[in-house]
Amino acid sequence: MSEGNETKSYDLPLTEDFSGMTPAAAQSEIDKVLSAASADPKHPYSDAHGYKHRQHVERVSKLYEVACRGKPSVFEKVLAEAQAEQGKKQNKLIAEAEKEMDALEKLGFSRDEIPDDLKEYQLNALRMQRLHTEGKYDELTPVMSKELRTLKVPADILSLFESFNRASGLDEQLKRDISEKVIFWIHAANKAKFRPPKAKAED
Repeated sequence: MSEGNETKSYDLPLTEDFSGMTPAAAQSEIDKVLSAASADPKHPYSDAHGYKHRQHVERVSKLYEVACRGKPSVFEKVLAEAQAEQGKKQNKLIAEAEKEMDALEKLGFSRDEIPDDLKEYQLNALRMQRLHTEGKYDELTPVMSKELRTLKVPADILSLFESFNRASGLDEQLKRDISEKVIFWIHAANKAKFRPPKAKAED
């Protein structure tokens, strides 16, 4: 095949209406170009030194724009997946908060509505209140420690608090009072409402 014939076989369309082209038609044209370029290394689309290489690349780029019209971009897909995953985590957070609220209500606490934008520290506020009321210090200490670390409490103070709360043989009322003061401080630092128990009706 002569250079002239080779050039003619890969001539670009004289006119091409991309605005009126359907995505399917554009994809069909792309497939034709890629198939021809795969079969012929001298095809002007893949040969950087080929005849009208830049124009062929630009045409395929425009065809891709048409073919992808109406389809979500890679960024949009990733964003949608991230939002869906975040939604699942938020639903799980709210479900855990509802369980904590149920338990607190049984313990004599007032019940508040769980916000849709509930944060983890707010869930932990409910959990700390329940565990503190139940006197379950072995479970309470890790939750409080996590919040204290988040609030950048010095390591030596954190270690002292953990040792105190896990110590056996200490006065339970003293342990309760210290834990309550630390919880108050955590809530204040997080700007979270400390939930006092509602008064129970006397028999």
